[in-house]
Amino acid sequence: MRRLKLLPAVLMLAGLSGLASGNVFRDDFESYAAGRALHGQGGWKGWDNVAGAGAVISTKFARSGTKSVEILGTTDLVRELTFAGGKWALSVWQYIPSGGTGVSYFILLNTYADRGPKDWSIQTQYNLETGAITCWQGALPGAAEIVFDRWVEIRLLIDLNKDTFEEFYNGRRIAAGRWDDHSHGTLQALDLFGNDASSVYYDDIKIEAYRTDKAGNPQPAHGAAGVATPVFKWTPGDTALFHDVYLGTSPALTAADKVASRLSYPLYYHIAGLEPDAVYYWRVDEIEPMGEIHAGDVWTFTTAPIGVDEGEKKAK
Repeated sequence: MRRLKLLPAVLMLAGLSGLASGNVFRDDFESYAAGRALHGQGGWKGWDNVAGAGAVISTKFARSGTKSVEILGTTDLVRELTFAGGKWALSVWQYIPSGGTGVSYFILLNTYADRGPKDWSIQTQYNLETGAITCWQGALPGAAEIVFDRWVEIRLLIDLNKDTFEEFYNGRRIAAGRWDDHSHGTLQALDLFGNDASSVYYDDIKIEAYRTDKAGNPQPAHGAAGVATPVFKWTPGDTALFHDVYLGTSPALTAADKVASRLSYPLYYHIAGLEPDAVYYWRVDEIEPMGEIHAGDVWTFTTAPIGVDEGEKKAK
């Protein structure tokens, strides 16, 4: 995973409950009375401002402190937000007891107004009976499954400038893609929807600005097989001015494996070619304007056997 740095102004606000501004939002539900309806408190409300769609503060489970919010049945709890542009890291802790029924939803909307325009970006379904997790868009290969009877982090990295998102569950990347097909460049609501399902609990919600120092999104993709074209691409770190590229046959890449130095663009073409049917490792170090170096992750791929080129692979 790419390394993230929280911005200093955000860190100064740590520990506050129910706080929302253009830079940060966090709530640990400790400031609300147990057993009381959350509608009308701390900016929380029922969908379309309907009190009956709100939720209740619970002491049955809590990740920190003694309280969380319980989502079940007809609950459709909304927290409006005011994020426009920028890069945001959203973290929500979820607890799903085993033995439940129905499908519960975790939702983010790029556009929200009570009884007005709405546009959805994230609608992740949690099937409390089968354990299946279904992402509305951008789902990555491999089945994602609920971890029952334990607090698990739901994490999203949202780049409103580039209109992209990455979604993680319990540390695993489960979806990625375009944030908003209407390009609003905003995040306006968090929605916890019970959908007539059994209880799901949420705690320690926070949204913070971040920057990415390391290179990411490698092409060829990490673990790719049958690679025939030695063209390497990546997404630069936010602060990178130059890029150093390392390529070798061992994951312990050293100075001797540096194949490109101080590139000014995120692209490298390996003119010397690669051996067929071989495992290679590569890394991109990002260099800031003042010379600080952020060593990249080591990625790997396997080259195509002799006689297999990109045209042949596409024809298969």
